[in-house]
Amino acid sequence: MNGQKMWAVLEAIGRERQLQDIKWGEQNHAPADYLAILSEEVGEVAKEVVEANSAKTPKAKKDRLRNYRTELIQTAAVAVAMVECIDRQMGGVGYDCTPTPPQQES
Repeated sequence: MNGQKMWAVLEAIGRERQLQDIKWGEQNHAPADYLAILSEEVGEVAKEVVEANSAKTPKAKKDRLRNYRTELIQTAAVAVAMVECIDRQMGGVGYDCTPTPPQQES
């Protein structure tokens, strides 16, 4: 994995989060409401995949792939917003619910 490319993607997600906050302000939705928002974003990703697959020209395909990437960034930013909301509810402690990797057998 190229670390620079990963950080560029994470920076794009961070910029999108900032844009979301500018547009909507701090969001503190119930989990079910956030799931609906996230699902809507995933639906937009799916739409762009379908459109890219049926693109008739290389330019149209490239445009759709650009839109696909944009929708993925927006989807990831919504997921980040959901985590931020949980952290606020937990008192801003940055609760870590990352699964523990399985132990290696000897």
